Amino acid sequence: MENLLTAVFYVFSKFVVRTAQTPNLLFFSPCTFPSPLYEPLQFRSHCNLMPHLPFICDLHQQLSDSGSTVILEAFEKLKSVLVRNDSSLSLGILIVNNSNGLHEKCCMSSTSCNLVRQLAPPASSSVVYSNKYEYGCLFEDECIHMDAEKIQQFVISARTFVKIYASTLYKRWFLEDKTYNQPNILAIIILDGLVNDVRKLPYVKIYTGDFRLLSSMFNIQSECVNNILQGWPLHMVIADLIEQLGHSLREFCLLDGGVRLHAVPSWAIYIFIFCVVVSFVAIFMEWYIVRRKIPYKRSVTGIQLHAGKSKAHIIFY
Repeated sequence: MENLLTAVFYVFSKFVVRTAQTPNLLFFSPCTFPSPLYEPLQFRSHCNLMPHLPFICDLHQQLSDSGSTVILEAFEKLKSVLVRNDSSLSLGILIVNNSNGLHEKCCMSSTSCNLVRQLAPPASSSVVYSNKYEYGCLFEDECIHMDAEKIQQFVISARTFVKIYASTLYKRWFLEDKTYNQPNILAIIILDGLVNDVRKLPYVKIYTGDFRLLSSMFNIQSECVNNILQGWPLHMVIADLIEQLGHSLREFCLLDGGVRLHAVPSWAIYIFIFCVVVSFVAIFMEWYIVRRKIPYKRSVTGIQLHAGKSKAHIIFY
């Protein structure tokens, strides 16, 4: 009996110690993520901002100083389209790594685990309805139209969660200013999937306020995910992402929001029509000449044969 009680006490003590050592995961909901506009101090403390890369929020300290130089070089090449005349940035990048091992490492190295936060969908739909502080802003956004079906997808679908998260955070990251023709762009990079996602697939969501850029943003998203899956270093992934976004913005500004049509030029169409007309004329002329020569040849041959036959007939008789 004493051995049984000792064993039970030992197991219970191990469970208590493990529970006490397990960090309490804290989450940033779309409505509570620190805004660089309204909560700049919290934004700096949580995002681990680098002075030369103020547009990147490295939530879990994934970038190194050596890798940041590569990102800075890519940014400097396209600075003219990524920075406005009033020195405000039109680009924002959020980098997230939700791996539990990273969370424990950050907790051990920091004085408080409260500084380490994750991104994860709510546990149930009831949490979205009841917790106004965390999710109340979703119902105030007229562009999202949160109904029962969309809330359910927000809870169970990682893709829908990231999409709604990006659109909500975009409105808290940038000022709504219609005086500029240049739209803002927010990119969220989740390297190791969401906390509750067993697949641990990377997610990249690029959101912009101008729907005319959506088609090019989808292509850039896919290329960025492929680069992560192929094992590219993170600083190379971000540098390539900045270059593609910068070129897309530059083309958008040059075309004044229009779409470049990759069509056959008009001069090539005219040359093609001219060649077709010349070909038909040549075929018609050849047919006309040949049709006129054939009856003439037949008549001449017939006369010669008739003449030969008559001479042979005279000689024979």
